[in-house]
Amino acid sequence: MKRKRIYYVPGLISLIGLPIMFFLCPIEDPVQPNALRILLPRDEVPKNSEPVFSRDFVLENLKSKKITRVYLESFNGYYPEERGRNLAIHQRAFIESEIKRLQFSRDTTTALQVVLDEEASYNDFVALVNLTAVYDIKRWAYLDDNFIFWANDPPPPPIVYEQLDPITIDDYEQFKVVMPSQWELFKWEVQAVWEEIAFYSKRNKLLIAGFILLVIIPSVRWTKRNSVLRS
Repeated sequence: MKRKRIYYVPGLISLIGLPIMFFLCPIEDPVQPNALRILLPRDEVPKNSEPVFSRDFVLENLKSKKITRVYLESFNGYYPEERGRNLAIHQRAFIESEIKRLQFSRDTTTALQVVLDEEASYNDFVALVNLTAVYDIKRWAYLDDNFIFWANDPPPPPIVYEQLDPITIDDYEQFKVVMPSQWELFKWEVQAVWEEIAFYSKRNKLLIAGFILLVIIPSVRWTKRNSVLRS
C-alpha cells in the first residue's frame, strides 16, 4: 500500500514567503535624531555680575595655556580633486587625533585651536561639534571662526579606605547575604524574556504580521479542516 505524502503547508509557506517578504520589505532601523546644546561666548558682560561664559573669559583663559593651532582648510581649487580629497581626509584625521590626545592625556596646560577658513562648510562645523560628544569634551568654545578645545579636568585621586578589623564568626550573621530561591530566579528569567519579546515586538510589527498571515492563520485552517474530516 502506497502511503500518502503529508505536506506541512504553513511551514512551506513560511520557508518560502518570509525570505521573499524580508527582501521586498526590509526592516529598517529607524534613525533617532539627537540634539546637542551649544553655548556661544557672550560679547558683552553686565557689570557687577558673576563670571559668565564670555569672549573675555575665553581669551583670558587662553593666556595661561600652550596653544596648538591647526588650520582646517578647504582644498577645493588648489589641488586636483583626488589629491585634495586625500589631504582633507588626513587633515581631519589629524584634528581628531589631537582631540583624542588632549582628552585622554587630560593635559589641562594645553588648548587646541582649530581655525576655519572662509570656504569651510556647515558640515565641518557639525563634524567638530560631534567630536565633542564622541569624546565627551565638556569644555570647548566657538569664537570668531575658531574652535577651541580644552581637556576635561583630571579625575579625583582614588579614595583611601580605612582598614577595618577582621570579621569574627559572631559578627558573620549580620553580613550574611540571603540568596534568592530557584522560584524567584525563574520568575526573573521569565520577566526578562517577556520584556525582550515586548521590546522587539514594538519595533518589528511587519515581522509579526507576516508570522500571523503565513503561519498562524494557515495552521488554524489546517486544524479545522482535519477536525471536520475526522468527524
